[in-house]
Amino acid sequence: MKKQDFNIDAIVKTDEPAAASFINGILESEYPDIVHHLAADDLNNLCDAYSGPRDTFFTVKQNNNIIGTIGIKEDSKEVALLRRFFIAPDYRNKGLGTILINKVIDFCIANNYQMISFRGNNQMDTAVKVIEKMGFIRKDIVSFGEFHIYIYVKLL
Repeated sequence: MKKQDFNIDAIVKTDEPAAASFINGILESEYPDIVHHLAADDLNNLCDAYSGPRDTFFTVKQNNNIIGTIGIKEDSKEVALLRRFFIAPDYRNKGLGTILINKVIDFCIANNYQMISFRGNNQMDTAVKVIEKMGFIRKDIVSFGEFHIYIYVKLL
């Protein structure tokens, strides 16, 4: 996928409904059994939720349609939490995830973070492959029967 085929921009108020709908759509279709266990308080107001001085939220658009999202929240002075890393199914495995991860890595370096943390689950195969490819290391696994939460970190 060529960079000129899409735009990556910080979220703006007018994109909030479409971004929330995009994320909810993926959660409902791909994770129907666990969607109720995921904290979704930020989806009601993405601009405010990611408005901290060391927070950001990016949308990826093609032809004015959101095809991807990624966010960074300050977890501590040293640690950034990578959140809402979603790419539309038709756009996966085309390099867009790598571009998004590089975008947030650059943001985190510019904001003096020392580490990025990502929490995913055993149903997020594609996202996990991307972050592993980008140098994230699995730090921990929390298991609830067949459901596993993976905690990954990347030192900057």
